[in-house]
Amino acid sequence: MKIKKGFMLRKIQNTAVVVPFGASSVDFNNIMNLNETGAFIWTKLEEETTEEAVVKALTSQYDIDEATAKADAAEFIAALRKNNLLDE
Repeated sequence: MKIKKGFMLRKIQNTAVVVPFGASSVDFNNIMNLNETGAFIWTKLEEETTEEAVVKALTSQYDIDEATAKADAAEFIAALRKNNLLDE
């Protein structure tokens, strides 16, 4: 899975924002503000990856256990799926 083409992550001051461009800007009428963890996961999903790899990256980057990382990754990925932002 990976982020669909037509979306990019941009930092505006201290806020990470998902910005649609091209044809995606017509279909995506939302603004997504991401916290630090969400932005970290987003960057991992800019390249083809798996949920398991995202979990491993989270436990390596942050001082959290695997169960917390799995729950956080699953919740974020579910939100991306709901908003049709993933190619799977």
